[in-house]
Amino acid sequence: MPIILTSKNIEDIIFKNKKITSKLTRHKHIFDNWNMSQVIPALKFIRSESISKLLKNIDSDDINILKYILQDDVILLRDDSSLVHNVDETIENLEFQMPEDFNCIDFCLYRKNNFIGVTLWK
Repeated sequence: MPIILTSKNIEDIIFKNKKITSKLTRHKHIFDNWNMSQVIPALKFIRSESISKLLKNIDSDDINILKYILQDDVILLRDDSSLVHNVDETIENLEFQMPEDFNCIDFCLYRKNNFIGVTLWK
C-alpha cells in the first residue's frame, strides 16, 4: 500500500526522519525553519508555513528519493490553500486550466494577443 503524504502526516514521515532530511538537501532551509519552530514556541506559525512550503516544492526527484528511502510508493496530496490563484493560458485552453471548485470573492482578467490571464482571490 503506498504512503500518501498530506499536510497532516508529512511531519512524522519527512520532518522527523533525519535520513530523509539529510538526502533532501535542496529543502534544507525549510527543515531548518521547522526545527527552529520546534525549539522556540513563539515561532509556531513557522511550523505550518514550513509544511505548506515543502508540500508546494516537492518535485518528482524528491519523490524518487522518498520511494528509495521508505521502500514504498509515495503519493503526494497537495492542499491548495493559497488565497490567490493565477492562470495564464491561451483562449482555447483557458477553461481547462481553471480550478474546478474555487470559491472566489473577486477576480481580475487581462488579455494580451491570444493569451488571457486570470487572477482569483479567495
